[in-house]
Amino acid sequence: AEMDNKSQDSIVELFKTNDMRKLIKQETFAHFYPSETQSEKEERLKKMTRKARFAEWLESHQYEMIMALCLCFNVFTMASELQYYGGKAGAELEIFSTESVVDGSGWETFFQAADMFFTILFAVD
Repeated sequence: AEMDNKSQDSIVELFKTNDMRKLIKQETFAHFYPSETQSEKEERLKKMTRKARFAEWLESHQYEMIMALCLCFNVFTMASELQYYGGKAGAELEIFSTESVVDGSGWETFFQAADMFFTILFAVD
């Protein structure tokens, strides 16, 4: 449905209010302005506190890619863990020969540590 003129005018007026101007001045919506040059961004970051820079980084594409890679590594680890324990269960049920199962408590320790690491990582995220 199309907006009538009254609704459109009220939206325009919203962006003219002092509160909205303060938000725009604080550059809260900086990610909506992709035309910012590198030097402008560096200058803006110099004016920010360490906490504000960290908060902005948490909303960046870099952070999202790092978390996506962590998620992919977690999926790979879980699949490996399933394969390992599935092979052990298959050997116990005599479905597989015991030679085909990798033996070692090192893998179990690795999987427990990885589970704990990813649990903490994603809880903090």
